[in-house]
Amino acid sequence: MGYNEEDLKKLHQVLKEICAEIVRVCDENGIEYFIQGGTAMGAHFFNDIMPWDDDMDLGMTMDNYRKFIELAPGKLRKGFSLQVFETEPDTPFYFAKVRKDDTLFVEELYRNLNIHHGIYVDIFPYGKVPDCHIGEVVQREQVRFLINCFISKTIWVWRRLTKQPEECMFDKSLLSCLLIKCYSALFSKRQLYRQMMRAMSRHDKGKHKYYNIVRMPKDQIEVEAIKHPVMAEIGSLKVKCPANVEGYLRHHYGQNIQKWPAPHLRVNHAPMILKFNAEEE
Repeated sequence: MGYNEEDLKKLHQVLKEICAEIVRVCDENGIEYFIQGGTAMGAHFFNDIMPWDDDMDLGMTMDNYRKFIELAPGKLRKGFSLQVFETEPDTPFYFAKVRKDDTLFVEELYRNLNIHHGIYVDIFPYGKVPDCHIGEVVQREQVRFLINCFISKTIWVWRRLTKQPEECMFDKSLLSCLLIKCYSALFSKRQLYRQMMRAMSRHDKGKHKYYNIVRMPKDQIEVEAIKHPVMAEIGSLKVKCPANVEGYLRHHYGQNIQKWPAPHLRVNHAPMILKFNAEEE
């Protein structure tokens, strides 16, 4: 489905409501976070969510991320739920989501999973990556492989080795799919999750220059930019943002970042089903 203007405005309000609740929990419990990706882009150019965007993304260093997922189930107000492997073992996501109860944001690829499908804000764990390029590539490939194995324990999302490949599935080579099948058969989902988290945080004690969503080369933020965040605005909400956010955005999206990119670049994740009250017809 696409969005009409009214639904997108309503969605933005719910996203900011969820984000405000995450920020409250973080501020009250000494947990550091920062906005990232398109959320940082929106704050930089619009002081708000980008007009066409339909999600919000936060990042946390691994120690803060672990503290958040430990405390959040008992700290989030009624009406909000933490979705992460520790709280919802059937989740296919390697990162955390805070979802608003009694809403629906059903994405096609995950429509048949018995999980919380509410409107959400993503929270990504960031680990340090080695300054050595070879070390960075080795860590990244290991983490990416383990994440794929973790996902495969819940849902197969690639077009190969499945009887009914769907349009929304992803491309991957036959060899990669076979390796994922074989390795994931050796371990439980919990064991794969632990391997994955260890691999992400392997270099956190080292004096390296960058934090990263380890599987994604472009999501790279200087350690100092996270240590010394600045405040940014998303509507009436004030949030922490990496210092030198423009430098981060140019690394992430390319040097020619624009407030209004070409229409075909204004992408979002419109779901199959969107409801602001799950009981509505």
